[in-house]
Amino acid sequence: MVNYYNKGETMGEHRTVITGKQKRSSKPKGESAIGPAAHQKAKILKALAHPIRVSIFELLADEEKTVGEIVERLGIKEANTSRHLAILRDAGLVGTRKEGLNVYYSIKMPCLLPMLSCIVDAICTIADEHSRIAADIRRRCGVVS
Repeated sequence: MVNYYNKGETMGEHRTVITGKQKRSSKPKGESAIGPAAHQKAKILKALAHPIRVSIFELLADEEKTVGEIVERLGIKEANTSRHLAILRDAGLVGTRKEGLNVYYSIKMPCLLPMLSCIVDAICTIADEHSRIAADIRRRCGVVS
């Protein structure tokens, strides 16, 4: 990339010439075709992108629970549970309510539960397809299972 200035131009008016294999972007610098909604969706999915956080989220679907109740049900350390709950809370997926010395966690976005059910369906569909492929390979190769 080569920057040059025509006589009488200021730095703000300079032109850029693309040289070699560099490509010109269709959007001005700083703009993106990816909107803020896509970034928010990714933030939510990242918050659920850990098996412990998915388990916590699904556990809270039934009713609100304290950290101690979550620890007891999932069998993970309290500090680890608190860290995962903080990530879910920061993403806006769970909320808290304080009662005396206890902090109760609950789901703020129950609309995500059907998405998790859909993922289970996808896992089963993919597994069924892999089983069919494996059976076909075994049959073609004469392998008895």
